[in-house]
Amino acid sequence: MATVSSGNVFADLGFENPTEERLKADLVMRITDEIERRGLSQSGAGRIMGLSQPDVSKMRVAQPKPFAHDPRPPQNAESEHPGPRNGDRP
Repeated sequence: MATVSSGNVFADLGFENPTEERLKADLVMRITDEIERRGLSQSGAGRIMGLSQPDVSKMRVAQPKPFAHDPRPPQNAESEHPGPRNGDRP
């Protein structure tokens, strides 16, 4: 017997905050698409977002809970959107 979806897989699976989970998943998909569109490495993307490379990796493989983002820019940030470095494609 088939079950009709609510339109939110997180609600269907019984997550406590399904709307929030769906929004986070959508945001990660958009960020991942933009990283790929720009041809950035995880390190390059991390510099732009103020995250470490391991945190970008965790985010991209749908493990957002182990990392927490501090909204303050990194202390060594040269600018809000640094250019490519060390093999990052523009």
